[in-house]
Amino acid sequence: MGPGGAYEAMVAARDEGKVRFIGVTGHDWVEVAKAVATGLFDTVLCWYNCALREAELTVFVEAAKHNTGVVIMNASRNDRLFDYVRPRRLPRQPLRHCDCAGCCSVRLAHKLAQP
Repeated sequence: MGPGGAYEAMVAARDEGKVRFIGVTGHDWVEVAKAVATGLFDTVLCWYNCALREAELTVFVEAAKHNTGVVIMNASRNDRLFDYVRPRRLPRQPLRHCDCAGCCSVRLAHKLAQP
């Protein structure tokens, strides 16, 4: 965020039409909230789900104040969400494109079964 740093490069890229929005993310919610509080970012990317709610008290507060868009990742992926269930592991399957719901639902079940 200092002079000549990454933020200046992103502003230049936005001014040149190479990107439309500038976002921020991180793993320390207090630090991410400080970045959002500057009002310089269009979006913030953060982990959030019913087991991992720390962002509600830090990031979301600042995002609301500055009209910053919030993008959630891992809304359904966290070991704490599924501690009560330890599903059997499915064999790893190569990723491939398909048009059938069966293959995709097996892949989703497999992904959800991973610790």
